[in-house]
Amino acid sequence: RKRGWAAGRTACGRGEGGVRRRGRGAQRAMGEGGLPADQKLTLGAYLQRWLDGLPATDLKPRTIGYYRQYVRSHVAGTELARTPLARVTPEDIRELYARRLATGLSRSTVHHIHAVLHRALAVAEREGVIPRNVADLVDGPGYAKTELQVLTGDQPERFLAAVAGEPLATPEHYGNDRV
Repeated sequence: RKRGWAAGRTACGRGEGGVRRRGRGAQRAMGEGGLPADQKLTLGAYLQRWLDGLPATDLKPRTIGYYRQYVRSHVAGTELARTPLARVTPEDIRELYARRLATGLSRSTVHHIHAVLHRALAVAEREGVIPRNVADLVDGPGYAKTELQVLTGDQPERFLAAVAGEPLATPEHYGNDRV
């Protein structure tokens, strides 16, 4: 391995070409107002660091709990979590979503995973950890559109006759005090 100096930093690489490439990458990152990305920091490690810093924000504890749950259940332990943060691509994120949908997760759950990743990577971009939020380049799966079935003609009367005498479905009926 050869050592060289570029952009105020020492760069290592295989041969002179490797040193030049790494040095140009460092110069480009500094020219964009940031620092060269830490090549060893994985997405999983960054997400954990991000989650650990959330209690200091104005987010509600329940929101932080949801973020932790989505990261723990759907991102941690995946190939993507072991990928260096600086090398995560939009295709990697699309693949994660496709795999999650293929396992039977709902589109809305995968949409929430997208929202959590997007928020975490936006913080990483703002703090200069990465030069670009790759989640910006990926469309989340969105919510499944369901068509409403409107009762017409004599259907409302038939429905009311069918449910006559049935207990009403109220929050108290289901033991849920939240509406």
